[in-house]
Amino acid sequence: MANKLVAYMRLPQSISNFLAARNIQTAKDALSMPEFDLMTLLGVDIEDVSDALARISKVASPTYQTALSLLEERLINDASSGRLPTFLKGLDAVLGGGIPFSVLTELVGPSGIASFIVVIRSGRMIEMGRNSFPEIFYSEGMAQEVS
Repeated sequence: MANKLVAYMRLPQSISNFLAARNIQTAKDALSMPEFDLMTLLGVDIEDVSDALARISKVASPTYQTALSLLEERLINDASSGRLPTFLKGLDAVLGGGIPFSVLTELVGPSGIASFIVVIRSGRMIEMGRNSFPEIFYSEGMAQEVS
């Protein structure tokens, strides 16, 4: 998006000509300069520069998405019927595929368990357990793999 040409952004002709004359051709070129520097370089007032930069930014930037719009999109496209999987087989089975969207859900457990689950999913916690406490890690009944 930063390589979009300023000449095609429907800026006022005078600003477009000034930018072209100063070899400012892409959105990146224009947006990487402070407004004051552009004002001085182009010889126009700050309002014109601010308006031009706002237009360039609007055209060059991707449209923003809110968390709500992403969630709504996922609900529409998700085959899991509106549930957020925890990746813990037992918990997902009990919850019918994961934590349901659009309802208040409270999960309780030992302090820090959610952080632990995130770390252990990466395999790092298992590696640390094997190396730091092999006598405990390899004892019978200890969880040695996370599914």
